[in-house]
Amino acid sequence: MILASLVRFYDRLYAEGARIPREGWEDILVRYLVDLNDDGSVNKITSTRKTERRKDKKGKEKEVDTYLSTFCPFHSNRSNNYKAFAYCDKSDYIFGINEDGFVTADGEKSGKYEKEKPKLMKRFETAKKLAHRLLDEVDSPAAKAYLAFYDTWDYEQVEFNSEVQSHPEIFTDTGNFLFTYRDKPVTEYQEFIDAYDAYMKEVGWSESEMFSRDMITGEQGRICRVHRQLNGALGFNSTGASFCCSNTPSTKSYGREQGYGFPMTETTAFKYAIALNYLIKQRGIHSFSENLSQITYVFWSETASELQDKAVMSLLSGTIDPEIKTNREYIQFIESVCRGYPVNANSVRDPENPVYHVIGLDTRDGSNARIRFELESDLVKFAESVIQHYSDCAIDGYDGIMTPRKIVYECSPKKSDNSIKDDGSRVYNDILNAITHGYKYPEHMTEMLLKRISIESVGIKTDTGKISSVTAPRAALLRAILIRNYNRKDTSVALDIENKDPAYVLGRYLAVAENIQYTAMDRLGKTLPQRYMREMMYYPNVVLPEITAKVTYYITKISRNSPGLATILEGKCMELTDMMPENGYPNRFTAEQSCAFLLGYYHQKSNNIACARKAKELADKKDENAA
Repeated sequence: MILASLVRFYDRLYAEGARIPREGWEDILVRYLVDLNDDGSVNKITSTRKTERRKDKKGKEKEVDTYLSTFCPFHSNRSNNYKAFAYCDKSDYIFGINEDGFVTADGEKSGKYEKEKPKLMKRFETAKKLAHRLLDEVDSPAAKAYLAFYDTWDYEQVEFNSEVQSHPEIFTDTGNFLFTYRDKPVTEYQEFIDAYDAYMKEVGWSESEMFSRDMITGEQGRICRVHRQLNGALGFNSTGASFCCSNTPSTKSYGREQGYGFPMTETTAFKYAIALNYLIKQRGIHSFSENLSQITYVFWSETASELQDKAVMSLLSGTIDPEIKTNREYIQFIESVCRGYPVNANSVRDPENPVYHVIGLDTRDGSNARIRFELESDLVKFAESVIQHYSDCAIDGYDGIMTPRKIVYECSPKKSDNSIKDDGSRVYNDILNAITHGYKYPEHMTEMLLKRISIESVGIKTDTGKISSVTAPRAALLRAILIRNYNRKDTSVALDIENKDPAYVLGRYLAVAENIQYTAMDRLGKTLPQRYMREMMYYPNVVLPEITAKVTYYITKISRNSPGLATILEGKCMELTDMMPENGYPNRFTAEQSCAFLLGYYHQKSNNIACARKAKELADKKDENAA
């Protein structure tokens, strides 16, 4: 199960010293450090802001403000206006003041002052009460200084404090303030850590009073009311998105709302959320976002090595090492990495065949996450499925790597600027699902590919003229579709003269006819494929007689000057004609027949080009010898 694996993955990360918080804590952005003297008075307030130069997406450098990020007690959603957080909080809870409660040196008050002042006093009292509950029994200079601050700070007249008046930009800031003692954050003092951990065991961090059995671990404990938010995935709100929640009537079960609909202890809910957020942030290592599918893909293994993680990232995202140039090299890379490697010697040992979990996260409204892709497989089986895809895509004359993104670009319609049109099909996710699971390719991928070849059959414009719409990458896809979707395991990578499938033979015939046309004509307006391929893909019987008539005309023209060549070309046509069905072709080709037809055309055309190139090389060599 995914959540159980995430819990175990958290335990592995924590044991290995990864930068993740202990239970009940979280990574907080701190804007100011409030250093205390022994008597609780404020020694100094220091900003943590630093300015760094970073490159944006366009590669331009710009200055960016950064702040201290450190582990502090968990900041849950404030269910009311009077909930304080330990050791680190906003100015209204620490000092009892904010922008609405501020009074200028001229005595001007905010329009909300009278209403806000009682609230600010109550918030400070709430923070003071929490501080004493945490540290009253702790005997240390840092704890005494911390409590002394709350006991001596004049929060009732804070707006008239000389320090506040001198630095209003600090005390009215909306960021977090963290206490320090002797320039050391109180969150790094063990007595403060122990005091908060004990408090969390007593009250919990999700405001829950329900005790029941955990649906993941089976253990009894405090059931989490509100689960932590997930952050950083594509489309998620800046405040995060809920993963396990029941906030709508349709998701409530037997009257259980929010996290109670998915009963997990606070420990389980904490661990899975921290682990998943950690993975999402590991861009290019454990996660990547794909704009084509609007999904963030996340993967992990409880035991695998970094090199294996790198291989899986490559398999999922199609990110290829620059040193890997060909399809064959890529398959060899996958095969070599998936044999098993150890993790570091002081960590979990890596079995030869670790289990991987992959999920794809997206959201409809930005506030609720959902899983759109899921895979749980051992590495060898996973790799075998992917290797099979790349093997199926092997084609003569092309050794490119048909990654999911490459496939989408070959199949999808294009805009005038050559970018992909959004057809709403999200075909990327379906293609990735087929490749990683060993499933059939999605039918709409085949439809998109055939439609694009049909539309571009008049010829793709390039700087050197027009080229065929049946390109090598598309031919590789056609072969893979025939093998996987239609169980044609014997579909060859190159021209198969023994293949008597009528559709394949017809494709070969069109390529031979095109070659005859090039031989007969000095100048061409449109080639036969440019004129007739679209119709032949779908309605072969309609246009075949017309093409046959044109071929006869071209052979007659060739025979006037080269009767021997005309006889050879006519023989090739007759050989293919004899292989065609006696009762003619169907009125309409199926998708399978259209794929076979186009692959036959590509194979024959590639063979024609290879033969012509070889003949030219022999002629050039003969001329060199004669000279």
